[in-house]
Amino acid sequence: MRVVRKTYLLIIVIALVACTAYDLEDIDPMSHENAVSYAAFPVYDEANTEQTSEHNNADSYCAYCQADEFYQCDTLLPEESLPDSPLPIIFGPDELTLENLLILANQRRQIVYKPNMERIYNWLEEREPITLDGAVLFNDKRNNSLSADEAAYDIKVLFTLLRHIYAAYHHFGGDEVFLPIMDEMLEEIRERERWSDTRLFELIQSRLGAVIVDSHFVINAYSGSTFGNPQHSFIWDTPFDRSDRGFKERETGLYISNIEGYDMYELFRLTMNEAGEFYYAPVIFRPAAEGITHSLNITYENGEQITLNLTRTIHERTHARGADSSLSFQNGIPIVSIRRMGDSFNPYSHGHQEALRILSYAEQLREEPVIIVDIRSNGGGASALSYTWLHRLTGEVVPANFNWLSFFDSHIDIPAGVQRPARWYSGFRERAGFDFEYPPELFGKYLHRVPIGEDIFFTPEEAWDRIISNDQLIIVLIDRFSVSAGETFADQFTNIENTLIIGQNTFGMLLTSSNVPLYLPNSGMPVIMGRHLLVHPEGTWEEGIGIAPDVWVVGDALQAALSLLIVNKH
Repeated sequence: MRVVRKTYLLIIVIALVACTAYDLEDIDPMSHENAVSYAAFPVYDEANTEQTSEHNNADSYCAYCQADEFYQCDTLLPEESLPDSPLPIIFGPDELTLENLLILANQRRQIVYKPNMERIYNWLEEREPITLDGAVLFNDKRNNSLSADEAAYDIKVLFTLLRHIYAAYHHFGGDEVFLPIMDEMLEEIRERERWSDTRLFELIQSRLGAVIVDSHFVINAYSGSTFGNPQHSFIWDTPFDRSDRGFKERETGLYISNIEGYDMYELFRLTMNEAGEFYYAPVIFRPAAEGITHSLNITYENGEQITLNLTRTIHERTHARGADSSLSFQNGIPIVSIRRMGDSFNPYSHGHQEALRILSYAEQLREEPVIIVDIRSNGGGASALSYTWLHRLTGEVVPANFNWLSFFDSHIDIPAGVQRPARWYSGFRERAGFDFEYPPELFGKYLHRVPIGEDIFFTPEEAWDRIISNDQLIIVLIDRFSVSAGETFADQFTNIENTLIIGQNTFGMLLTSSNVPLYLPNSGMPVIMGRHLLVHPEGTWEEGIGIAPDVWVVGDALQAALSLLIVNKH
């Protein structure tokens, strides 16, 4: 296997920050200017690997966009400047082969650009590192009756943690957004003499929930009560074909002229059923808070208008939570099912031993011409496993498309005799080494994080501008229960050629990582927040929606993959 590099310009301004002591009682407002610079989306031309900075719309769309529409086109290109497509834009259901799909998927692999980090450096000047008192933040004894002063102190501590520990603080607007919210909450707290921890949590959730959209951010529970962006998916499972005139309903032969409130070219997904048959169908994501039904107002080319009432898609777990991973064969095709990404906290745990077994599967599969990697219902864990697994399979370090931005500039001082919380781990300075961690020679070259400030690190450029050439056919299965480190795994497959990702969108839990459990000192309320910010290319990630497949599947994705291989004689 070989590495294909993509070239682009990245302007870097390095800002150094100093570590200072900080009093939890003090919160001094700082000015915040959210200067953002976004790179334009490049178009990939197979005949000319030089990337351009323009994009095109639905009437003149690139070959990549006919595969999935996940990364959307929004800039009209002159007709003569369009890249030559390896596929005809018009194709019928019988004309689309596995070979066609792989051409389209490989174009998707090449066109994904990497994050523009310029906007990140503006944040560094505003960071003010502190040292926090572990004796205060490790008090997990719950108190259900607080005075107004005690509740106010907890709020001040919470916003101190957000400002100096939470990696996504500036991502969501920094001081300009958060400090007015804190002032409003303190004012509301002064209106009552006593506060229960439940009422205090409801206040926190209502105010911060309007700003923070992070499925790893949790207050008052280790599961649930998150600040994510849960979405329901809706699909109109009526087969459509696509032509130069748009989308034609297969049964009636009528073309749709308009779907009120939507661009139909963004709505329709290339879809496959369990028999391996292809068609187009509209797939919609809406916030769960809007309910379980959604209406579409549709106008056909003959003027007929209908209102379609859709009910949310019921996604069922492929395997029970916590199920073991396995390697099996069907029709001679190896299927590796990976349900979680190991356990890097305890080398003697079942999860850790399972991770070692999963790595052995990669070594067994290296010479197989075709493999299916099933990461549906993958509950996440340690991303070290996916990097190491893919290295053992491909012989290369396979990057993700996001940049890890790690903030270790603020520290917690743990006095002698203070017991750490049960879920405490190495989210601050320490990290234990386990035998499924990255190989040291690779970690040093690709996966370490270079300093861009005092104890602030990010992934070096050579780690994320790489597409891995690959001759082995890899079909990856994903669903709405693929989360966190499982989504990192799915994202890495988009940087390997000759892979096809099918199923449904992943969950969308990949904004922050290395979640640190701390406690508000008076209420004992647990607060879990990430110290790593995962910086995605602008417009390619939304919490709660996740990573889109190359082909959406209605029904069982494994059966669809096996049918596809049979139809195409693999």
